[in-house]
Amino acid sequence: MRKVTSALAVASAFGVLALATPASAHVTVATVYDNRNIKAGSASVNSTHTTFYACDMLADNVGVYGRMKLSNGQIRDVADSNGSADGCGVGTAPAGTTIIQIEAVWRGGKTSGWKTT
Repeated sequence: MRKVTSALAVASAFGVLALATPASAHVTVATVYDNRNIKAGSASVNSTHTTFYACDMLADNVGVYGRMKLSNGQIRDVADSNGSADGCGVGTAPAGTTIIQIEAVWRGGKTSGWKTT
């Protein structure tokens, strides 16, 4: 009886942990590197796939912007207009759409490649 009770307790604990972490509560990040393989910037999307961030992380006077691909097929660019200073560029998906892919672009000629959200 004790082995059965312990097995049920373990199974219940795993079930509770699985329910406590919603599958949709993830944030997708795409990172781009410069020609020296130094992190130049990133693009990210929130867990509801509606808000997009483009962040320049390297004071190299080159710049970073992000690209978001929307569920309606459109692609929109969002710049980090203050360079590597604090704060990022922010964009939102239009009503009725979600962000399905993101990409970070270093203006020096490199991209992160598209990442599915």
